Amino acid sequence: MEFSLECIRKELETYPRIVDVKRWLYNLKESGDGFYQKNIFCIDPNDYFDLYFYVAPGEQSSINAFPIPTSILIESDLPYSVLMKKYFFRYYQRDLKDEQVPYYFIKEAHVGKEYTWFFQ
Repeated sequence: MEFSLECIRKELETYPRIVDVKRWLYNLKESGDGFYQKNIFCIDPNDYFDLYFYVAPGEQSSINAFPIPTSILIESDLPYSVLMKKYFFRYYQRDLKDEQVPYYFIKEAHVGKEYTWFFQ
């Protein structure tokens, strides 16, 4: 779902300054509980960007990123393509086709403490 830093600041009253919102987003991404592609420290407060949360995508989210628990990636003997299809379906409730899998390998995955995000 698309958000701006200013929108988040207004919505979350616990972060009165943009720098506090940026710090919160940075920590969210480092833990893997959330994901965004842009460099949060260089973004203008009114620029919109896609923000994903590990629980579920927003109703109007772009289908560009999904999480897999980091511990499962480390411990599983299954091929990445099998894990990707499984967790893509869990997140979006739709299938990831075989021909779509390589698009999520174009960029490096973002490895967070709890979740690793694959994105295109």
